[in-house]
Amino acid sequence: MFDAHTAAEFKTRDIEGTMATMSERPHVTHVPTSGSGREAVQRFYETWFIGHWPEETVITPISRTVGKTQVVDEVTIDFTHDCEMSALLAGVKPIGRKVTIPFVVVVGFKGGGIEFDRIY
Repeated sequence: MFDAHTAAEFKTRDIEGTMATMSERPHVTHVPTSGSGREAVQRFYETWFIGHWPEETVITPISRTVGKTQVVDEVTIDFTHDCEMSALLAGVKPIGRKVTIPFVVVVGFKGGGIEFDRIY
């Protein structure tokens, strides 16, 4: 389910597809922006996240730990900073340079969907 979630976020850039993977009461923690509740999470994706990443963003998995109710992914995200990315680089104008950032993503599941998504 999490793989379908990230594919909707980054490959198809489909907000409805992303939201379809989530529970009825999801929350996202993504500093500096976040959302709690279905409407706020959808607003987060529409306003800050989906479609607000460079076209050639590449996510490279490092490790995945799977538990009964959560998944922890360690990844690097590579892109050329050629667009504003307020969810990640608030107030930083595009610089046109290659960027690699390591992330830890903790995803919890409940009620047949993703309940929370914490991005560090």
